[in-house]
Amino acid sequence: MIEVYDRVIPSKNMPTLVALGVLAAFLYLFSGVLDVLRGRIMARVAGILDIDLASSVFRIIATMPRVAGVQQGATRPAADLDQIRQFLSGSGLLSLFDLPWALLYLFVCFLLHPYIGIAAASALLVLVMLTAITHFATKREARNLSTTLAARGRLEEEVHRNVEAITSMGLFDRAYERWFDFHQAHAKSGRKINDLAGMAASASKTFRYAVQSGVLALGAFLVVDGQLTGGMILASSVIVSRALAPVEQVIGQWKSLIGAMQAWRRLSESSSLATITEHKTNLAAPQLNLQVRNVAIVPPGTQKLAVKNASFALEAGSILGVIGPSGSGKSCLVRAIAGIWSPVRGEVRLDGATLDQWTDTARGSHIGYLPQTVELFEGTVAENISRFAKYANDDDILDAAHAAGAHEMIVHFEHGYQTAVGEGGKNLSAGQRQRIALARALFKKPFLVVLDEPNSNLDVDGERALANALLRVKDRNGIVIVVAHRSDIMNIVDHVLMLRNGDVAMYGKRDAIINRISEGPRALPATTLKVVDGDLGA
Repeated sequence: MIEVYDRVIPSKNMPTLVALGVLAAFLYLFSGVLDVLRGRIMARVAGILDIDLASSVFRIIATMPRVAGVQQGATRPAADLDQIRQFLSGSGLLSLFDLPWALLYLFVCFLLHPYIGIAAASALLVLVMLTAITHFATKREARNLSTTLAARGRLEEEVHRNVEAITSMGLFDRAYERWFDFHQAHAKSGRKINDLAGMAASASKTFRYAVQSGVLALGAFLVVDGQLTGGMILASSVIVSRALAPVEQVIGQWKSLIGAMQAWRRLSESSSLATITEHKTNLAAPQLNLQVRNVAIVPPGTQKLAVKNASFALEAGSILGVIGPSGSGKSCLVRAIAGIWSPVRGEVRLDGATLDQWTDTARGSHIGYLPQTVELFEGTVAENISRFAKYANDDDILDAAHAAGAHEMIVHFEHGYQTAVGEGGKNLSAGQRQRIALARALFKKPFLVVLDEPNSNLDVDGERALANALLRVKDRNGIVIVVAHRSDIMNIVDHVLMLRNGDVAMYGKRDAIINRISEGPRALPATTLKVVDGDLGA
C-alpha cells in the first residue's frame, strides 16, 4: 500500500505496479500453502498424541470401576481424548500459535510512527484484558457445565440398565424429571458460556473495527502534520488490524479452548489409574497351592472394610465353598483372590508368588472367573468362550464347552458355536449366559477357578453340569473356589469357609463345618476366626 499510493500512483509507473502485483501474489500463495501445511501438521500432531494416549485412556476405562469404584461415565475419557484431538487439529490451537506474531506487527506499527505503535499497543492491552475477563467470567460456568454433563450421563446409564424396573413400576415420569433437571442445568450453563463468549467475540470485533477507523483518523492527522505519507495511512490501519487479529481469534475460540483444557484436566486427574505395566519375569504356571494371608479388603470408592484378616490355604485338587449371609463379604473376597481388587492389607499367593508378580495377561491365563452378574461381549459363542483370543484353537473351545456341560446346549443353537450372543448376551437366556460364561472361565484349563454364585440362574441340568465341571477341575489338580447359597454344590466341596460381617467365622473340612452349623446358632463361634479340625493353612 505504501508503494502503490506513495510511488506508483504519483509516478504512473506501470512496470512497478506489475512487479508489486506479482510479489503480492507470490506472498499470498505462500501464505495459503503455509496455512494448509500448518493444518496438516497439526492434524498429524493430534493423531500422534491420540495414538500415544489411546492405551492410557483405554486402561483408565477398564481400570476405573475396580480401582476407584466408578461405574458410570465409563466412556468419558475416550470422549475427552476426542475433544482434545479435535481442538489440536482445528483452528483453536493455530490461533494460539499466531499470538507471537502480534508482537511483530506491533513492532512494525512503532516503525511507522510511535503514535501508531502506542495506539496499537493500547488496543492490544484492552483485548488482553477482555480475554482475561472472559476467562474468569466463564470459569465457574465451565465447571458447572462439566459437572452437570457427568451427572446427566450417569443417570442415562442408570436408566439404560434399569429400564425393566422403570417400565414395570411406572418410574418413567420421575426418572424423566431427574434427567430433565440435569439436562436443563447443563443447557443453562452452556447457554451462559455461549452468551459470554459471544459477547466477548462481538465486543472484540467491534473494538477492532473502531480501532482501525481511529488509526485512519490518527494517520490523517499525522499526514496533515507532515509526519506520514498518504500510503502509510492505509498501511498502518491494516497492520494494526493484523496485530489485533490473533487476540480476537483466541477470544472467538475461547469455548473450544476451555473445553479442551477441561478434558485435559480430567484425563490428568484419572491418569494415576493408567499405570504403565512394568516388565515382569515370566513365571511358571502355578500348579501347587493357593495361599490367602491376612487379607483385608476395602471396596473401591468406599472407606469401610468388607473383609477383615481372611486367611486360608488350599492345595491342588481342592474345592472350597464360601458361604455366609448377604453382605458378609463373599464376593469381595473372591474378587481379591481373582486379582480384580487389591487388598489393602495381606496378600494372595499362587505357588508362593503374589498375584502382582504376573502381568494381567499372564495371570488371567491361570485364573478362570465367573462373576455374580454375567455379562458376555458382543460376538459369537465361540469368541466369548475363547476370551476373544486371536488364534484360538477349536479343540480348546470344545474342551471348555464340554467341561462346562454346555456343548449340547450350544450345538442346538441355530448357528451352533457361531451364534451371535448380542450386546451383553441379550440373545440368550440368563441360564444360557451363565453356562457359556462358565465355559469361558474353564477355557484352557486354568489352575485356579473362582465362581461367584455360578448356579443362581441354572436349572437342574445346569446344576448337574456345574457339579461335574467342578469335579473335573479337581481331577486335573486345579483349585476351585465357589460362592454358593444352595446346598447342592456344598455336597462336592472339600472345605468350607464361612464369612460373617467380613470376618472368617469358620473354616475347615466340609463335614466338620456343616455339622457345626447344623447344631444351631449357639454353635457359631463368637471369635473372629474358628479353626475346625486344625485345617487352617499358613
